[in-house]
Amino acid sequence: MATSSRAFSTHSERDGFTLVELLVVIAIIGTLVGLLLPAVQSARESARRSSCSNNLKQMALAVHNYDSTRKQFPPSSSNPYMQTVTNTAANWDRIGFIQPILPFMEEQSLYDRVVAYATAGGRPWDTATKSSVVCPYTAQPKSFMCASDINQTQPKANGPKGLTSYHCNRGDIATTWQNIHDGNSGSPITVEWRGPFGDGTAGSCGLSKITDGSSKTIMLGEMAIGTGDSTFPGGSGNSATITGWTKPNVCAALGGPGGYPGAVYTSTGLIGSLWGDGDTRFTSFFTILPPNSATCQTNSASNVAILTANSYHQTGVTIAMCDASVRFITNYVDAGDPSVTPPVTALGASKWGVWGALGTAKGGESVAQIVD
Repeated sequence: MATSSRAFSTHSERDGFTLVELLVVIAIIGTLVGLLLPAVQSARESARRSSCSNNLKQMALAVHNYDSTRKQFPPSSSNPYMQTVTNTAANWDRIGFIQPILPFMEEQSLYDRVVAYATAGGRPWDTATKSSVVCPYTAQPKSFMCASDINQTQPKANGPKGLTSYHCNRGDIATTWQNIHDGNSGSPITVEWRGPFGDGTAGSCGLSKITDGSSKTIMLGEMAIGTGDSTFPGGSGNSATITGWTKPNVCAALGGPGGYPGAVYTSTGLIGSLWGDGDTRFTSFFTILPPNSATCQTNSASNVAILTANSYHQTGVTIAMCDASVRFITNYVDAGDPSVTPPVTALGASKWGVWGALGTAKGGESVAQIVD
């Protein structure tokens, strides 16, 4: 007698996963996502850092081209050449280092607007139209901004002005935008600046004057843009009287726990919020405290500041050397003893370790170990 094969079938049918199988799949997907997201974030930051390095490179090359033409770097403020081209005695002195290099950055039309605006009476901190000339300082060239900088919008406290993440190196002594001051009397000292950018013709170096070596002297560096609430990044409202002879640890103590990407405090202006202004807080920094430490400024008309290079990159900042090479300097670079009283002379070795030495143009220090 034939037996039906159906009687001996062991096949069973089902419509989907069991609960255990589903949980296993979800766990595997979650693990993969957890592994993938940091890699994606790291790749994005790597791309942003690369873009930032390229921006600094292009700006450094523009400074070189200016040096080839004018036989010096553009002063950080009070550039006599800009006084001549704007045909004015009143509105040129706070024009910063960026405007003169605009023609070498494929920004000739913006430079022409700057000249026309200054000639018409406009200043770097203005926004209004002057004699039918529209303000150029509301323009925002992308090459002025680091993609990692979180503050990509115009700070509320300063109105619709263009920003910059890139500042010039003023050396290792905190100053106003115009003068180095004597540590005892507070009187201005008529000297060349310790960094490659200073005030006026006598204040700026050219490549031929950097005796420490162009590959061992910082030209430009990053500063995170102010956050729009009248404080510097990380600030919480602390304040201190900062002078050219304030010990760096006084400022460092205000940074609070963490202090990243830099802390402190002023109600007189936001870091990087005016790319055209030669005032220290807007387009300068000093090699005093190490990268991503505190930044401090007196809340007064003197505007003396300890302005510290900082960024939203991990563990350090991108800088351009005077030979136009680009380096990454970590937060842990040797910066000397912050409890020491700052120097008040234009010459001599920096007191702030390797970091300070990288900031001086004529200090005579050897810093090969940090840049090789």
